[in-house]
Amino acid sequence: TQYIFDKMWNTQLQQTMQNEQYTLNSFLSYAYYYADPIKEKDLKDIASRIQSTLNDNVIALNITNESTLTSSSGTRIFKTYQQLYCLESKCYVPISTSMYEVTIIFDYTHLKQLENDIWVAYTIYSIISSLLIGIVLFYLSKKISLPLANLSSAVEAISDGHYGEHVNIKSNELEIQTLIDNFNKMSDDTKK
Repeated sequence: TQYIFDKMWNTQLQQTMQNEQYTLNSFLSYAYYYADPIKEKDLKDIASRIQSTLNDNVIALNITNESTLTSSSGTRIFKTYQQLYCLESKCYVPISTSMYEVTIIFDYTHLKQLENDIWVAYTIYSIISSLLIGIVLFYLSKKISLPLANLSSAVEAISDGHYGEHVNIKSNELEIQTLIDNFNKMSDDTKK
């Protein structure tokens, strides 16, 4: 199951990186049409246009004019955003004399839910498998122990002086059936 989870997350992270690259390229394309520094209203318009072209798991795209860097470019942090399990990605883009922070928030709630669903299915499968194995082992143990219990009762009867006691059970296990046959023969020989 861990392989499946790793594969799912790697695929999603590759798509995330592609979305990041597309966003940055799109922002650079739009930025050349505006005077430096780009106004806040225009940045919101650019972000809105870019976000509309991205896939559904991008739930927020913010572009702001930053005078100082608050963290390194390419920062990715998993966190809760509006009760969703999200990945926040920040990139810093220098254009002319300005620095712009591009923040993209990707919704990974569906992937986290899928991971939880797989764990639940795996747990249920494990419980059912364990129960079935337990039932099969119980049946097999009864199949083996019943002839041995009858044999034990017959041995006790002979030790109490009831010679000629027989075990009248057939077993599919060769060793147990051989033991029963030998016991019956011994019992007959003892009675004589």
